[in-house]
Amino acid sequence: SLEYAGKLIVGTLPAVVVALLFRHWIEEQFNSLLGVGICLILTGFIVFSTKFTNKHSGSDEPTWTAAFLIGCVQAFAILPGITRSGSTVAAGLALGLNPLAAAEFSFMLGMIAMAGAGILLLPELSSVDPALMTSITFGSIAALISGLMALAAFVWLLRTPRAQCACVPK
Repeated sequence: SLEYAGKLIVGTLPAVVVALLFRHWIEEQFNSLLGVGICLILTGFIVFSTKFTNKHSGSDEPTWTAAFLIGCVQAFAILPGITRSGSTVAAGLALGLNPLAAAEFSFMLGMIAMAGAGILLLPELSSVDPALMTSITFGSIAALISGLMALAAFVWLLRTPRAQCACVPK
């Protein structure tokens, strides 16, 4: 719906602002082993926190405020070591979305963010050696395929009743 598209735009804006204002600082953080380590530990806490959210009910669509807050979490997840999808799904669950709605909104936000990052990097890619560009292209295709497969598995886990799925802790 048009309203849902608007919420996706609202959810995307924080990441756009952070990426544009802090791009060089964020790029420097990829060289900080301590920073990445701290962010990885924080990711563990974020993902663990979903154990305490109500996964059996919730809204099918985020509110405007929830869309913005999930977008703020996505902006924070630009840092290396913070899982974007895990953080945004955890935020969606904490803000009252049901698991499928949280995963869907996270996925849609991620698609927009990745497309935007690709557009932001286009000027740099124009000067890349053609042989390296072939590797980048194949790597991007492999990442897309594996990402879609992981998403399909994730959605399957969310739709499978816990009693039927031995892989989800009870």
